[in-house]
Amino acid sequence: MNCIEKENFVLFVDNQGAISLAKNPVHHQRSKHIDIKYHYIRNEILNDIVNLEYVNTKENVSDIFTKPVSRNKLLQFACIRG
Repeated sequence: MNCIEKENFVLFVDNQGAISLAKNPVHHQRSKHIDIKYHYIRNEILNDIVNLEYVNTKENVSDIFTKPVSRNKLLQFACIRG
C-alpha cells in the first residue's frame, strides 16, 4: 500500500463570510440548508491541509475568470506576475 503524503496549502478567499462559515463548525440558522457533503472544506481545515486567508477583492487575481475586468485591471495583474 502506497502512502501519499498530503501537503498543506493556502487558499486565498475574498469572502469573509465564507471563511467564517468554513472555519466554524457550528450550525447557524442561515447555513443549516447547506448539504453536509459541502462541508468537506471544514475537515481539510481541521486536518491542516487547507489554510484559508483573506485577500481583498481588488487584489484577487482569480476575479479575472469570474467577473468583468477592465483593461487597467488586466494590466495591473500582468505587472504583478510579469
